[in-house]
Amino acid sequence: MEFRKEKDTKKILEFIELSENYKIELRRYREPVLVWAVEDGTAYYSIWENEILEKFGLENVDGWDYEEDLLFCPDWMAGEEDDLDDDDDDDEDLGWDMKKTTPRKKKSTSTKSTTQKTTSTKSSAKKK
Repeated sequence: MEFRKEKDTKKILEFIELSENYKIELRRYREPVLVWAVEDGTAYYSIWENEILEKFGLENVDGWDYEEDLLFCPDWMAGEEDDLDDDDDDDEDLGWDMKKTTPRKKKSTSTKSTTQKTTSTKSSAKKK
């Protein structure tokens, strides 16, 4: 099992909230590091102190304290990054041909004529 680490406190808090593991108290750590591995749809994880992890190295981690179903973990833990730039090709997948569609004709109205009518109505109302 290959372990990975995450030092960003916001991401660690996101993980704790999604997994609802409130046994973990980050305030007990000076520099918390989430160490996890994913295998068969399950995330195996522990919280380490950064100083200890740097001293012994990530490659020497051989155990975990908690496990969670990957469905209740953030997407970044699975290691599968979705590229949002791929959404541009969706029109091609649907078989739409943008050249064959005709644009709608818009009716144009004169703004001067509507403002003149409004002002003349207001001025006649004041005279009465």
